[in-house]
Amino acid sequence: MIYLVIRGVSAFAFFLAEVAMGVYFVTIIGLTPLQLVLVGTALEATEFLFEVPTGVVADVYSRRLSIILGMFLMGAGFVVWGFFPIFAAALLGQALWGLGTTFTSGAEAAWISDEVGEAHVARLYVRGLQAEQVGGLVGIALGAVLGRLDVTRPRIVARALLVCNALLMAGMITFAVAPVFGLAVGAYWVANVARRVRRPLYDAWLNRGLDPAVRATVLSMGGQADAFGQIAGGPVLGLAANAWSIRAAIAIAGIILWPAFWLYNHALQRTSTGRSDSESQGS
Repeated sequence: MIYLVIRGVSAFAFFLAEVAMGVYFVTIIGLTPLQLVLVGTALEATEFLFEVPTGVVADVYSRRLSIILGMFLMGAGFVVWGFFPIFAAALLGQALWGLGTTFTSGAEAAWISDEVGEAHVARLYVRGLQAEQVGGLVGIALGAVLGRLDVTRPRIVARALLVCNALLMAGMITFAVAPVFGLAVGAYWVANVARRVRRPLYDAWLNRGLDPAVRATVLSMGGQADAFGQIAGGPVLGLAANAWSIRAAIAIAGIILWPAFWLYNHALQRTSTGRSDSESQGS
């Protein structure tokens, strides 16, 4: 229950801040497209540098303490944004937010896995998603459908990840080229929900067979890989937005997701091969 409350309240606070954050950065601080990307890159760079070290801290010392410290740092980042409407403060706030995220990312998933056991944690990750959707007032119906998904079967999870990636890619490209506001809003929410649904599925997939002693560290490495990709691509897309247009940069970002299709398909093939080998041995 505590885990579900954390997920729901965190999602509510994040959505509340996210709605105003973009407007605040553009209208109050006056950030350019490149500066907006650099602000996001500050968050991802911090996550890339500290994901594994904070995961080790959670594994060696206390996962609950790591989560508490992470929540405090994320809140401090929001406070810095609000009190100092300048570019440097936006960078610092994002860095604090990113640092806080590294303390919670692997620790939260590892903590709840230890509490309920690996056999039951996959479904609890999905219930955490449902709490997030309710807290954020978006994707409630999708969260309910996802709750019926058998996330204990790797093949089903891999297929669901493939679908989420397709929706995310389609949503981003449609948002970039949308000629009317209504279509842009719909595409934005499709991409946003797909991104959020993908997280518990990915956690459940990655969590299979992990040694509990290093669970938080390994999960944090997944976040580190994500941060590295955003660090490498973010500034390039920011330059593209300045040189051409924001629409072009968003469309390019959607197209860049294409290699994930090959990776998920490769995972599906390996899962099928492993199942066929097991059935052959059994017969």
